[in-house]
Amino acid sequence: MSVETGKYYGMDPVASRIWELIETPASVEAICAQLTDEFEVTAARCRKDVLDFVSALAEEGLVEVEGAS
Repeated sequence: MSVETGKYYGMDPVASRIWELIETPASVEAICAQLTDEFEVTAARCRKDVLDFVSALAEEGLVEVEGAS
């Protein structure tokens, strides 16, 4: 839930796991390495999905992405 906007966000198990992994700064590569060990997903699909999810979080102001331009 965002206190600033009053929006509530629901996440599936994979999104919840990504959220846990980004609690401390981590590269997309490190996140995907962990996720491909835990879930049945290809590295390419994982990278795309992680980037899409983190971009959506950033657009909502829920995370800050370092190195993003």
